[in-house]
Amino acid sequence: MTRSLVLLLALVAVAPAHAADPAPPLQAILAVGKEGAGNADAAAAWKQLVAAGPDTIIPTLTAFDTASPAAANWLRSAVSAVADAEQKAKRPLPAEALKAFVKDDKRNPAARRIAYELYAAAVPGEATNLLAELVNDSESDLRRDAIAERLARAAKVSPAALLAAQKELVPFARDRDQLEQLAKALDAAGEPFNKTTHFNYVTQWLVVGPFDNTAEAGYAKAYPPEAQFDAKAEYPGKLGPVSWKAMQSADEYGTINLNQEIGKVKSAVAYAYAVVEAPAATPVEVRATSPNALQIFLNGEKIYDRNAYHNGRAADAHVAKGTLKAGRNTVLLKVCQDDQKQPWTQGWEFAARVSDATGGRVPLRQALTTPTGETELVPLGTLKAAPAPEKK
Repeated sequence: MTRSLVLLLALVAVAPAHAADPAPPLQAILAVGKEGAGNADAAAAWKQLVAAGPDTIIPTLTAFDTASPAAANWLRSAVSAVADAEQKAKRPLPAEALKAFVKDDKRNPAARRIAYELYAAAVPGEATNLLAELVNDSESDLRRDAIAERLARAAKVSPAALLAAQKELVPFARDRDQLEQLAKALDAAGEPFNKTTHFNYVTQWLVVGPFDNTAEAGYAKAYPPEAQFDAKAEYPGKLGPVSWKAMQSADEYGTINLNQEIGKVKSAVAYAYAVVEAPAATPVEVRATSPNALQIFLNGEKIYDRNAYHNGRAADAHVAKGTLKAGRNTVLLKVCQDDQKQPWTQGWEFAARVSDATGGRVPLRQALTTPTGETELVPLGTLKAAPAPEKK
């Protein structure tokens, strides 16, 4: 045996485990199905990934792009186990590769957040500098933390620097609590901030109801408003004939209280209709806040369906993805109330807004119905005074 061959065999024998190809175990994990299907293969693949070491971190994070929720749990655990092993052994993580992954906005948001946490553990000072750049990031936690980091830096400079930073950063805020803090600071400085416009809330709706939802059967029943919109139509309702009525929200977060507008009716269905105008074809999300069972239609197509009651009033709890066409688009909500009697089940309300995929503002207009029945185009999120009630 030649000396060179002996040396080659020796190098192979001591080659680190992380030289192994991570692709086959990743494929096994990505194949995990519902109700535990493929878990045995995934468990074996997980061990292979962890044993292979830090070279598997970036491929595993990349696999989040196509992973199901079940597979993502396996991937997350594998990355964590590899990182823990490297840190215990006091070996450095691949910091530059992690930084590049964080900056790649096309990667899965959850995976990018994991990459940032690992990068922060490896090089804390550099990580905060990277974070400060991400104020308009697609990943919500990174964006929120980036805004907080920039504000903290400005606060250390001067009150004037902090106010300038608040004015600069408020357009990027998406979380209500963070936006409330920024808006409060701007209000105190004499520069009021419009939260309704910022979030693109639909502020006026044509609403009709109540229709019957006894035994929750109305949720699946397609009442006439689902087939065709006719502003002058009259329909047989739960309590008698019903017709469309214009309802204007006076709430900065666009809430329409159906108990007040229609009446406190149990086992009922209401429809809300609005028109949004886009300058060009635009991918959007219709985000709704409601404690009720809800369906969302865009231009006559159902894009969201959640038959669940009394899940709280978390902002943007219902998110539907769709594409606006150039020109006018119709948005129809179906809001269903059940017959429960407990005090916390009485809410029958909704709010909805149209945003980009990060929850940010899209330049759109809404067609408002005037008291004379005409329409007026205004920027989406315009909160106007509610029309005076008709005299009986």
